[in-house]
Amino acid sequence: MTRRRGAICKVTRSGLLFRKPWTRYLMYALTTIYVGTWLLYTIPSVANIRWRDQPWLVDVLMFVPGIALVVLPAVYCVYVAKVYLR
Repeated sequence: MTRRRGAICKVTRSGLLFRKPWTRYLMYALTTIYVGTWLLYTIPSVANIRWRDQPWLVDVLMFVPGIALVVLPAVYCVYVAKVYLR
């Protein structure tokens, strides 16, 4: 799976370099896969943790690193696909 994703990233990079219109859809697909994978791993792991002696704020703050490392770059990828490929 990692090699396929790497190959898709290289094709997307080449398309962005030459400003091909189909690159936008590859960028959207990569962003969806990136965020979806993070959600698939994060939500079940949080749901399986059985601590209820801590406040709910601790549970919410567990998502902050994921948001900073996954969602913000994904939003930037969508931004690049929309603005750079006009």
